[in-house]
Amino acid sequence: MGEQIIVKTYTGKEAEATIGFQADAASMAAQGFSPVFQSWAPGQWQSRSFIIVLLLCFLIVGIPALAYMLIVTPEGALTVTYVGSGGDPTPEGALRPEPSRAA
Repeated sequence: MGEQIIVKTYTGKEAEATIGFQADAASMAAQGFSPVFQSWAPGQWQSRSFIIVLLLCFLIVGIPALAYMLIVTPEGALTVTYVGSGGDPTPEGALRPEPSRAA
């Protein structure tokens, strides 16, 4: 019952997000938390943005914007799950419901 779960998200390029995570992991460890799960999601443009830029290509204005979108990748997100001391060290433990107490 004394388990604490914290989920943090670090944004940026993969190397930047990893550096942020490593810096934060030391301070989280000092508070009794340890990382149990991490997931990297690369950034992507919204499909609505591509459609707008493609429509602007008919006005010639969209060509530089399309080139920019093809060259530059948006920032991704590194999501890390921390569990406090006394917690279940598996991510499944975070999803497992508490047993109900029948009276």
